[in-house]
Amino acid sequence: MKLQYSDPEAHERWCDEADYRRDEIRDNLWEEQQNKKDMNERLISDTEASDREMFTLLRTNDMEIQRLKAREEMRNQNNALMEYTYEFCKSEYQEAQVKLEETDYNSPDWHLNNYMEGYHKGRLRMIEHLKAAIQ
Repeated sequence: MKLQYSDPEAHERWCDEADYRRDEIRDNLWEEQQNKKDMNERLISDTEASDREMFTLLRTNDMEIQRLKAREEMRNQNNALMEYTYEFCKSEYQEAQVKLEETDYNSPDWHLNNYMEGYHKGRLRMIEHLKAAIQ
């Protein structure tokens, strides 16, 4: 048995309006879900991009730190080598001074010893200048 309505046209309009509202609500829900989905995808994409950028910065910073450590190590080695060379030249100069003082002026070795003393003195001065320039 079929229900009878007092105003079938009003009932039909009411059903059409209900269908329209249901479709509108469904469309709004679908649109809202799509917006949330798009927002989540953008958030994930932005987060991934931010993570990649952060990783790149960290890797760059690590490389910079390693480069600075290597530079500091090289500087320390150079300073140690410079100090060793300075001490070596200083001892050579002192030996040349002693030899020159022990040699008689009229001896043929005096000129050689004088030259060597001047040579070692020049090397010592050059290294002193290098040390001053580095520091």
